[in-house]
Amino acid sequence: PVLGLIENMAGYCCPECGEESDPFGSGGAEAAAAELGVAFLGRLPLSASLRAESDAGRPPAAGEGPAAEAFRQLARAVLARLEA
Repeated sequence: PVLGLIENMAGYCCPECGEESDPFGSGGAEAAAAELGVAFLGRLPLSASLRAESDAGRPPAAGEGPAAEAFRQLARAVLARLEA
């Protein structure tokens, strides 16, 4: 069974100006989850720091900042689904 869907590369915050955008659109995974009747677990941002930490072998979820918080929120959503 499918536990739920996660929207990857969801939202981008420009490190230079702070402007937020959705270069790949937004809401597709949430709509697909509703259509499939499965849980929508959350979103992971498109982030240069997330990519750099991952490539360096440092789990972004173990750090601080927006990417780490996104992973913590997803972990909470997964745990809630497992406990349901």
